[in-house]
Amino acid sequence: MATMDDDARALLAAIEALDVDPPNAALRFTDRLAREQGWSRRHAVAVDREYRRFLYLAATIDHPMTPSDAVDQAWHLHLTYTRSYWDDLCGRILRRPLHHGPTPGGRDAKEYYHDRYSATLARYAAVFGHAPPAAIWPAPERRFAIQGMRVDRSKTLVVEKRTLALTALPLAAMLTTAAFPLAGLMPVILTVTIAAVVIAALRAARRKKRDHDGECDLDFGDDDGVDGCSGCGGD
Repeated sequence: MATMDDDARALLAAIEALDVDPPNAALRFTDRLAREQGWSRRHAVAVDREYRRFLYLAATIDHPMTPSDAVDQAWHLHLTYTRSYWDDLCGRILRRPLHHGPTPGGRDAKEYYHDRYSATLARYAAVFGHAPPAAIWPAPERRFAIQGMRVDRSKTLVVEKRTLALTALPLAAMLTTAAFPLAGLMPVILTVTIAAVVIAALRAARRKKRDHDGECDLDFGDDDGVDGCSGCGGD
């Protein structure tokens, strides 16, 4: 970690010690973050730690900083805890506002936030003495390359494209089989399809939990709209 003066160490310690939750909260901030993002609690706690480091970086430099997608989700959630964010964090600890500035969109904005994110990674390494964890702070190309959207998983079954492709292979073979009429194959086709999708979904869920608990890269990023939200030091 780079050498910090007493004021810098005190600021970082205060940010890390900030209790986001209101008194007697039944669902803690990290538990809510895990539930809303579909993460393990262990991963949510790690993201919360990185979010607080991002807050420190954003508060100690005079130009905008851009978080990773995971850190940005923690930031979005913290903003809903208005007393904690505006009164405790900005008012008592930072003593100035730290605004969340969403991208205006477009190609120019994508390039701008790509550069700001790269600068944020470099600043992180310079301040903390090591590169940020790749599972939470992916490389810029990965951060901004993947198109994503949020879905209600209680109503929607999410299956990867590659899983659908693998499922389609045996179905195609069955459809091209001339030994049986197509009508006779339909019950078998439906059974195989449903079984394959369910198995694929279970495997994807296990893989996602393993990745979140380990050091695997996660899928972060957005389309050309670029959710490259940038925190500035205030107006």
